[in-house]
Amino acid sequence: MGTWNVGPFDNDAAQDLLRDIRSDCFNFDQFRFECAADAVLDTEDAAVIIALSALVQRCAAGRLPRGIVHDDLLPLHSVEARTWLNRQYESILDEDVSPLYAIWEATGELDMWLASAKAVRPQGGILSV
Repeated sequence: MGTWNVGPFDNDAAQDLLRDIRSDCFNFDQFRFECAADAVLDTEDAAVIIALSALVQRCAAGRLPRGIVHDDLLPLHSVEARTWLNRQYESILDEDVSPLYAIWEATGELDMWLASAKAVRPQGGILSV
């Protein structure tokens, strides 16, 4: 996974997600299904979950990335979707099991990444849109 900063969209997986949403090729339910098949989230899936959470937050604030509109994110507006995203953070931020956590720890930028990731974490599905 190519990464150039600690922000939720500062990596190849997040940029691929944005491209797929813009071209109407991203299916949230399929993504959830594929994640459920894995015992541990890989780094790319974890990065996508962080980016999806950032999109939920930005949608609520009216600050979506260029080329993405509210209706593109309808599958993320349910309490169920936000609750699922929030639960995924448990493994993403778990230093004992998360490959993404381990990568950031090895770079020496763990604290900056944690702050960025936690800033967009959904709170149990209670964000408003």
